[in-house]
Amino acid sequence: MIKWKRTFCVTKLKILDRIWGNSQKQERVQYYGYSKQDSRKKIRLEITRFSKRLSSGLNKPKRKFLHQMIYGIQASKDIKLTNIGRSLVEEISLKKTENRLSRQINNGDLTEFVGRKLTGEAKYWIKDETVLALDLSDISKEYSKKQEFLALVRDGSQKGKIRKGYWTLEILGADPDGDRVVPLYGELYSQRADDFQSENKQILGAIDLVKELIGKKGIWTLDRGSDARNYLQRPFSKRA
Repeated sequence: MIKWKRTFCVTKLKILDRIWGNSQKQERVQYYGYSKQDSRKKIRLEITRFSKRLSSGLNKPKRKFLHQMIYGIQASKDIKLTNIGRSLVEEISLKKTENRLSRQINNGDLTEFVGRKLTGEAKYWIKDETVLALDLSDISKEYSKKQEFLALVRDGSQKGKIRKGYWTLEILGADPDGDRVVPLYGELYSQRADDFQSENKQILGAIDLVKELIGKKGIWTLDRGSDARNYLQRPFSKRA
């Protein structure tokens, strides 16, 4: 049975890894010409440096966990703990590796901590002309039966069909003069979760967090579904 915290945390890390990986595309070009083994070492070194900054302030087990999850998702291209554990190539049984990762996932939710660190890490790339794009989407879990708080979502990939799944909320910073895209906020949520209040609360909370950490920089862009007065006024209603 996949726990809600596990789904929440791992999905967040997958979003983080996907976008962060894209943001490093230019830097990775320099590895062309190296052997595959050398390239892996260099990419792992990049991930180690990144995860050290991201996990600063956590205890040693949590820092190790965060590093191994980011690397494992990147190496295995999967979010299943078995495949993540296999990619770590540890000198212990795969079952023990998987059990350790599972315990860490269930030993406190790192979503908020990682979110704030990620925004703080990315804020140095945000300029006055950077586009801050807020996007609502969904993750369909059509065949899932045991994941907690499965809600009904409108599956955009299937012409708006109603499916079981979760909603996602992302805020990205995009350089209008280049191809760099940096993640500022990422969240997976369900209207059936115990602590869910409303979609407005989710969106406004995300805007407030990003605004708190980056100040008044950037140009906010929201789709037509976010044209209510409280959304339009929120980024400019408080002094940064």
